[in-house]
Formats: sequence, C-alpha cells, structure tokens
Amino acid sequence: DRLHEQIWHTLPTYVPGRLEQTAVRVQHYGYLGAVRDAKEKSLRNVELLRQQAADCAPTPFLHFNLGSEYAAAADPASAVTELHAAREMLIRDGALRTAEYAPTLFTRLVMTLRLCGRLSEAKTIAAEGLTLFEDLTDLVLAQGRIAQALDDDETAVSLYRRAAEMGDAPSKYGAMVGGGTFLPRLAMAELRLERGDAAAARSELAWCVENHPEFLAVAAPYATAMLRDGVAPTEVLAELERLDSLPPIVRMTIAVALRRAGATRDAADQYRLVLAAGADNVHARIELAELLLSGGEWDAAAEQAALVPADDPYAALATRIALCGLIGRAEPATVAAALDRARHARVPAAELDVFEAWAAIAAGGEVPDGLSAAGAPLLSVLLETLLRGRDAERFEALLPALERSRLEPRERHETLAELYLNQGLLARAAQEWMAASQPQPDARSLFGLARVAERHGMAQDAANFAIGALELDPGCRPAQELLDRVSPARVPVGVA
Repeated sequence: DRLHEQIWHTLPTYVPGRLEQTAVRVQHYGYLGAVRDAKEKSLRNVELLRQQAADCAPTPFLHFNLGSEYAAAADPASAVTELHAAREMLIRDGALRTAEYAPTLFTRLVMTLRLCGRLSEAKTIAAEGLTLFEDLTDLVLAQGRIAQALDDDETAVSLYRRAAEMGDAPSKYGAMVGGGTFLPRLAMAELRLERGDAAAARSELAWCVENHPEFLAVAAPYATAMLRDGVAPTEVLAELERLDSLPPIVRMTIAVALRRAGATRDAADQYRLVLAAGADNVHARIELAELLLSGGEWDAAAEQAALVPADDPYAALATRIALCGLIGRAEPATVAAALDRARHARVPAAELDVFEAWAAIAAGGEVPDGLSAAGAPLLSVLLETLLRGRDAERFEALLPALERSRLEPRERHETLAELYLNQGLLARAAQEWMAASQPQPDARSLFGLARVAERHGMAQDAANFAIGALELDPGCRPAQELLDRVSPARVPVGVA
C-alpha cells in the first residue's frame, strides 16, 4: 500500500511452524509528536491515503488509517467518519473480532467521539468493544473519561480503579503503555485535584513516581498536589528529582505549578535550569523575565527580556517587560533604544503611546492628557506591576496618566479599585468604589464594597452591601455567592 506497507498477506500463515514470535524489538520514533510536527507527517499521510483511495476500492484498513491520521492531525470529526466506515466494513465482512487492528480501531473511535462531544455514542461503542475484547484496558480507561465528562465522578473513579486493577492490555492489541497502570491513576489524581482533595491526588501520583519514574507527565500534577497538601517547595523539588532526568519541557510544567502556588523564586530557578540546559528557550526566558518583573527585580527582568531576538514572536512581549523595568530608572538613551525595539516588534500604537507618555513623565515632562481607552489595560497592568514590586515612586508618577486618560471616570475608578483590592490596599479600594458609586450607587459598586468588607472580616457590612447589590440587580450571581459565604443561613434575596 502507499502507507503502512504490509507483508502480512504474503506470509505463509497456512503452514504450521513457519511463523514464530521473535524476541527482537524495534523502537520506532517516527510518530513522536515533535517528529510528526517537523515532517508534517499527518498531512503527508492523509494525502497518500487519499491517492490510494482514488486508485483502488476502499478497504477497512484504508479507512482505519485515514481515521488515525485525522485523529493525529487534531481533526476528530473527520476521524470519526473514517473510523466508523472501517468498523461498518469489518462488520459486513464478519472480521470485526479477527482484524488485528480492530482493538485499536475501537479505542480511537471512542476517543474521537468523546472529543467531538458525542458522549452517549462513545459510551455505546466502548461497551461494544469490550464485548469483543474484554481485556482491552484502554476501553475501560476511555469509559472512565466519558463518565468524568458527564460529571459522574463516582462512576469515573470506579472505572479508573478497574483499569488499574486490570493492568495494561495484552500487547497483541497494540494497546497504550500505561493504560492500566499510571494513566488511570493520573486521571484519578487530576479528578481529585479538581474536587479539592489534594491528599488523595498526591497518593495516586506518588504511586506513579515510585513505580514508573519514566512517566514524566506526572511531574506537574504531582507538584501541584504536594503544594496544595502543604508540602514545602524545596521538599517538592527534592521529590521530583526522583523522576528520570527531567527535560526542559517538564521543568517548564513544574515551574508553572510552583508559580501558581506562589513559590515564585523556586519557579524562577526552574526556568534558569531550562535556560542552562543549552538551547535558548525563549518561552522560558519570557516566563523568567515576567517572574523577575513581578518581584520588583527590574534590572534582571529587563536583562532577560533584552536577550529575546528582535524577530522572535515573543519580541513584542519582551519589549514591554524591558520598558517596564527601564522607564524611570535607566538612562534616557537606554529607554529610547528600548522604545525603538518596541516599534520594530510592532507593539500596538495605543500601547506605544502609553510607554512614550511614561518615558516623557520620567524625563520630567508634563503628564499628557487624553491617552486612549485602548491603552488603559496596559496602564492598569503597569500600575499593578509597580505596586506588586513595591515601587511606590514610579507608581505615583504614572498614576496621573490613567486619571487623565480618555477612559470614562466610572471605569477609571473601578480599574483602580480592582488593582488596589488585588494588592490588599483595602482602604484605597473602598475609596475608589465609593467614587464609582457617585452620584447614584449601582450593583457593581455595592458589590465592590461588599468584597472590601469581606476582606476586612466585616461580615455584617459585607452582607448588607451584597443585599444592596442584589436589590438593584437580582441576577448578580457573584453578590449572591458572597452573601452565601458571609451569611450561609440567609434566604437568597427575592426567594422568600
């Protein structure tokens, strides 16, 4: 055939003793994700298979191969069509149980149906496959994923447990490695994490690390589970080093888990290890620069951002980081060079206006009037970054640029209120929401004041503000949720 050339049909299977299972194993890397992407292998394979379909009568194996390639190319709808056609032809030929690729066909058909949201059909096909191949663990694992997608957590856990008890399916099925060992345990752990049970998730993932240290996809969820279960970041990292040599991509996922847990310095160290590994990983460099910026390490952040090539897709983001670190601190010539790089990187005009205005303020110029509303999101990010980095001087210098922008007064007050609340400046946040409520309070401003009161620990005041917001807007769900938190026994507004 044009693809997946076969010799099976020429082997003397009719002569006993002529065939034997060999101990030789071939490791074929041609279908690893990175290799497929580099060769655009899926597109090539689909084209070859289409040519074959035009040259001769279709076969179940041809439809199976086409479906597999569409699945690999992230086109599950087309994959379902082809895999269904293969199944129907095998049924017609009476070969559904005997075709050597039939177990894989069922597994891929169930997976693609689930990805298409056709959960009921996926459930039916999985059950059909298990009547034919009762020890095909992959289908039990797939049933668990279907149950989880249907929000039936109890059934999902039961099926994941069954898959783990079955173990990996026999090799004759071409089954997934880990389908009956680490994959169902990872699925259970991720479900537990979603439901807030970090201890149970940690237990499942610890088994994976102990028994399959080569399974590196466990690293990020294991780090998350340990951190949420109260393990110190240094202990988390020590535990993860038990895994096989951690490649850069895995360290990147660990860094994300550490960052989400607030362990920014440990996350930064992981990014540094990625960069020290050799190839210049621009994504890691950008992540490191952002972490340094959020911690107020202005010079180090600008230094990392400056190392991103001018023609890189991340260049615009890199110049934003560099300018945030430099303006108001570096020499005017250095700032001017950074602004030139931002223009070359095609930073949007509204954002360039913000940086140029800030540079002018830092050089002693007047605060400009009328910065466009399109630049307000960037202004807000810059102000919050300066607050988080404890740079009060530059924050106070830049603040008038937002106050004198074209953003509506109401929006300016709410922007600042959210910013102050995020940084724990509750009195300032309250002042901004009170200003936003003039001349007439509305649900948004009252809900904002309720949030401030809740953060202050003033439950009664928080409840009163939330009730006020709900009276003005009964559909304000966040206000109702806040009211439930501070007064759980209270009847919802409008329900009595």
